[in-house]
Amino acid sequence: MSDRFDFEQQILKCWNVTDDIKEVSEAITECDLLNIDETTNALNGLAAMYELKFNKLWDLFESVHMNLVRDEKFAREDAAAMRQQIQELQSGGNDYSKHYRTGGVPLNQGAGFTPTPATPYSPPPNFTPVPIIKGTKK
Repeated sequence: MSDRFDFEQQILKCWNVTDDIKEVSEAITECDLLNIDETTNALNGLAAMYELKFNKLWDLFESVHMNLVRDEKFAREDAAAMRQQIQELQSGGNDYSKHYRTGGVPLNQGAGFTPTPATPYSPPPNFTPVPIIKGTKK
């Protein structure tokens, strides 16, 4: 997946167009190396090459832009869901169990759940406590 750094690199590659035009210009004016046909061919070649580079840059821009739009959409949907949960919590008192990892189903109303009253702890019948002796060292 392409990101903004790939996009930046592609922009910098396309920026070379100015250097390439300067090279052709120097070959024409200073060295007199190119005749009119060679100059036309060199410039047409540059135009074709940069047409490809800019098309690639545009495709990369669309890819990065669509990733950003998709990520922003998910973030907006998550924020809206969180706002709705907060509003429900504020309007319904402090029943946090209603939303905590249950998908909106209260914890005490799950399928097949029957609440049982709490019973005080009693040790097993064969339990004998071990006496604690204080002040002894080994």
